[in-house]
Amino acid sequence: MTEATTSRASSLTALITGRSGRARYWIAMGVYFAVYLSATYAHLPFLLLQVALPLIWIALIAAPRLHDFDRSAGWAFTPMGTGFVGGFVLSFWNGVSSPDPGLLARAGVIEQLLVGLLSVAFMIWLGAVPSNTGPNRFGPSPGSKAAHDVAKVFE
Repeated sequence: MTEATTSRASSLTALITGRSGRARYWIAMGVYFAVYLSATYAHLPFLLLQVALPLIWIALIAAPRLHDFDRSAGWAFTPMGTGFVGGFVLSFWNGVSSPDPGLLARAGVIEQLLVGLLSVAFMIWLGAVPSNTGPNRFGPSPGSKAAHDVAKVFE
């Protein structure tokens, strides 16, 4: 690897494994929603909207924010996981009991509403929980002198 490639890889690793305060989180969320709405109105492929963009959200926005209050980035999969489980349950229910199609459609709408509400609540929770003061296992506190020293390494 060249020195420039190594530097870019180190910067990306620091971005994903570091910590992010509430202000940076809300700014990133604004940018994320602008990108998501633009992609939706541009009629981009389903996989991009439902898989790629949420994974980008997890890696670049949610993981550093979770790290800021000493939580594993795995918690960022909560919204996707509930959608997957809900979809699996509905599919299983349809295959086992073959209920009335209208009932199944209503259950699907309710499941999607619940998953959406959980996702919004999770995003608000991420932005509302205060940072841990001082360093934790994911690095120095955002805004601290140590965090600024780390940032200078990547300039």
